[in-house]
Amino acid sequence: IRILISMIPFFLIMAFRWNLGFDAVYGYGHYSSGYQWAAVGINKYNYTVGFFKFFEILAKLNIPIFWCYFIITIIYFAAICIFIYKLNLNMIWASITLFGVDMLIFSFSAIRQSLSLAIVMLALAVYFSNYKYRAGITLLLLALASTIHLTVLCYVLLILGDLIIGDSII
Repeated sequence: IRILISMIPFFLIMAFRWNLGFDAVYGYGHYSSGYQWAAVGINKYNYTVGFFKFFEILAKLNIPIFWCYFIITIIYFAAICIFIYKLNLNMIWASITLFGVDMLIFSFSAIRQSLSLAIVMLALAVYFSNYKYRAGITLLLLALASTIHLTVLCYVLLILGDLIIGDSII
């Protein structure tokens, strides 16, 4: 049941954000252009703070944008693997999680979403574990993820709701 509840925000994002992506607003190639602007410290496309800083650091190090995307992909898949491992999912649920999330994220060419949702996966892995300060660490990770993409706030509400109501939900 944990995995189903964890996926609810993904379905909400899919339902309400499918046509509101950055590419639809700024047109083709805005990430490449935004990356070049980030190299000189200008946030031309008004990216969220966390994502812009990520872009800016890599761009100022003269790392080509391909490698920036590659780094995001590595972070993303590592986070999913950690999530699957921490929740002790069986192979069927692991496959559903990995391919379902992958298709959802990358089918929208969602660079910012995939980076923020990688952090969300880590936050959920912490939340579902037995760490002493799991709620605090989870909320800190979600706060960091929300600086990259604001749709993460639905997870903050889900976790806060679970903390207020108790462990009966998740």
